[in-house]
Amino acid sequence: AAQDRPHPAPGARRPTVAQLATQFVLQNPAVTLSLPGAKRPAQVEENVRASGGAPPLTEAELQELDDVFEVPAG
Repeated sequence: AAQDRPHPAPGARRPTVAQLATQFVLQNPAVTLSLPGAKRPAQVEENVRASGGAPPLTEAELQELDDVFEVPAG
């Protein structure tokens, strides 16, 4: 379960939930467009960092997300 996983190592990347979700969606080959919403300038900046300013999620990070969340097939 998620609560049983160790915390990230010091200095490890710690994206926000919104950044993680945006990166996860954009790395899905079935997705061609993502339109995240934003009400504040800080949210726009966060979306920009997630969509191109941050390194892509690693295979290990993607697998961890698959382990935590049920991803529908197809």
